[in-house]
Amino acid sequence: MSAPVEVSARLAECRAVLGGERDKMRAIWDEELSRKERVLLLAMGRRAGPQADSLAERGWCFLPPEVRADVVGGLRRFRAWSERICA
Repeated sequence: MSAPVEVSARLAECRAVLGGERDKMRAIWDEELSRKERVLLLAMGRRAGPQADSLAERGWCFLPPEVRADVVGGLRRFRAWSERICA
């Protein structure tokens, strides 16, 4: 592989990672969750009201990185509480 092609391929891979395309949550958000479930996860990530309604319409890769991080953080907090309650 020539250097420019290799650099280009690496940059595309970096963009995919940073843009959320390789995120495990992308497939779940985009393909499995209903709008109501997305709003719930956004609320767990401290996004509610009209903002959550707007964000729930977007694909995972089109959410701002800080929103994606907050949603995943909310899921982690919920898991910790759930494990304490259900253990």
